[in-house]
Amino acid sequence: MKIRIGILAFSDGREYVYKQLKPINQRFLKMTVDALRNTGEIEPIIGEEIIWTSQLARAQAEKVSVQNIDGTIFNFSTWSFPNLAVIAAQSGKGPHLILSNLNPQYPGLVAMLASAGALDQLGLFNLLGFNSPQLCCDQLVCFREYRE
Repeated sequence: MKIRIGILAFSDGREYVYKQLKPINQRFLKMTVDALRNTGEIEPIIGEEIIWTSQLARAQAEKVSVQNIDGTIFNFSTWSFPNLAVIAAQSGKGPHLILSNLNPQYPGLVAMLASAGALDQLGLFNLLGFNSPQLCCDQLVCFREYRE
């Protein structure tokens, strides 16, 4: 049985920056989803919109979490304010894998670390991933064990 994983992508909370970064975030989200599907072990359940507001963080997390998922990936390709990950984590279903696509032109890694730190401060279990499908797959197996 495949592991069902929600995937939420995050972006900068300023509208004009969000609009500029949307194609980049979409491209890296697609790469992540394709890599996970290609493992043959994961069924990605993708959020409908890239999160850049607190309202979207709550709505997208809720929509994904009701689809019988085993956990959620928070995908960071560019900067995102950590409060968005906190809202999504509190509104959705964990455990959470905090993933940064290695993209040196944009501070996705910084957003990942800041968001993971915010979740840690609140005692919300999370794992870190660095755009390695096998590493992600290994960690996602832990999701199912954590939930059982």
